[in-house]
Amino acid sequence: MSKPSPNEGVFKWARRHAAEHRGSFWVAAVAFTLILSVLGDLITVPSAATAEQKTLVSIATLAVSTTVVLAGTYLAALIAAPFQQRNALRQAISELRIADQANLTAAEAKITELQKAPISAQHAERIRESARSVKRSIEQGRSLDYDGCGGKDSDLWRSVLFAHFPGIEDMMKMIERTDAAVSDFGTRLIKESKEAGMQEPPWLPHNFVEPLVRVINDRSKQELLGGEFRFNWTESGGYMYAGDPMRDDAPSIFRVDESSVDKDALKRKFEEFMRSAEGWPEAQAIWDAFHERQVAEKLALSILPIMVNTDVITTRCFLCDNS
Repeated sequence: MSKPSPNEGVFKWARRHAAEHRGSFWVAAVAFTLILSVLGDLITVPSAATAEQKTLVSIATLAVSTTVVLAGTYLAALIAAPFQQRNALRQAISELRIADQANLTAAEAKITELQKAPISAQHAERIRESARSVKRSIEQGRSLDYDGCGGKDSDLWRSVLFAHFPGIEDMMKMIERTDAAVSDFGTRLIKESKEAGMQEPPWLPHNFVEPLVRVINDRSKQELLGGEFRFNWTESGGYMYAGDPMRDDAPSIFRVDESSVDKDALKRKFEEFMRSAEGWPEAQAIWDAFHERQVAEKLALSILPIMVNTDVITTRCFLCDNS
């Protein structure tokens, strides 16, 4: 039962409390009277009953009426309790949803406010330097360098640049596909050369694998795969070179300083291995990726200057709060 507040008089509180529960009082009073009347009609008191017997009958009737009313009250309360709890729970959930919606609205408003605010001048300049570095990489035909400061944080600034300029992400990934295709070819080249026994002496895989990848890469880009290739075998200092080491910086392929080495057989094996490598899907994929790169580079070189000259950057990244 609620208590009267300090500013509410006792009589005023009593009237309010009575008004709130008047319906319950009326129901209980009517039920009690009705039950008492019915029991009075059903119980017949003997005509010769003494005053004490009449009093006991009246008390019993009153007790039964009270018991029935109380039992009915508790029964009604038990039946109504789950529904009342359900309604209370629904009310609580509704209030929570209203509060959550209010918090969400406030958070969205805060995010919108932050997105409209320009980032710091220092962070903006660092992003522009990253864009300049990417532009130089494309112009020089190198792998994309997103760092631009001679560090090893290219992956970090790649993510930052994509966050601030999401429109360039797809074309940058198209450009990067060339490096991935060359890497895939190099991985297979090492695997196949090992299976062919070319990772053991007298072979010199540490000397010829990387140059061979470069040669296939260049020939794929020029659509020369499967065409004529001049090995120009040259023997010098106990090594066999594919080309003239004095003029071409040619790689050494195998050692020839042992009498048991069949130089002609080893040369034929290497030539066959290279021709086979030029037919691999990984070699063709280099040309496909290179063709896509040319298209993406033209688009990128038209967009990157705009990024470099953007004075106000309002987009956000995970470094913005610390910049």
